[in-house]
Amino acid sequence: MTMIESTNLEISNTQNEAVHPIRSGVLNALISGLKLILIPTDCSDHSRISIKYGIRLAQESNATIKLICVQESFDSDEDQEIASESAEGQNTRACTKLKQFWESFQKEIPCELEVRKGDVVSEVINAAKKEACDLIIMSSHGYKGLIYSMKGSTTEKVTRYAPCPVLCVKNEGRQFIA
Repeated sequence: MTMIESTNLEISNTQNEAVHPIRSGVLNALISGLKLILIPTDCSDHSRISIKYGIRLAQESNATIKLICVQESFDSDEDQEIASESAEGQNTRACTKLKQFWESFQKEIPCELEVRKGDVVSEVINAAKKEACDLIIMSSHGYKGLIYSMKGSTTEKVTRYAPCPVLCVKNEGRQFIA
């Protein structure tokens, strides 16, 4: 049995309640091993929470963040019009959007930005394997219903196939960061 000593690091939730010392010790053990955190994003307001968690963990552990945005394949007629735009133009536009999204957080910590094209789950898993990521942080929409339960969510699929731990965060409910 391994004992994890608690240090003075005190993480609080949004109600400013101190986290139990045992939880703090576990967090310290997790944080000490982080070198690279992968955060997939679609640059939406909903995905901002995963960036906030990533920034906090990166600051505590001196880890680097790799922020990726995956452009999915095109299915609808409207998407076909976008697809007719040159691949280079699409990539440039996506890179600019991702860079502006990251800059909106105004944090000076190491971050690598990457735009990929393909299936979101496959590209996230491939990036995590290629870069030997220590943690993936994703936001979850929390959709419910028959369609979603049969199809499965992107976050759930990444969690199932990821080569490293996945932290799934929600926008609603209790948060541990501000």
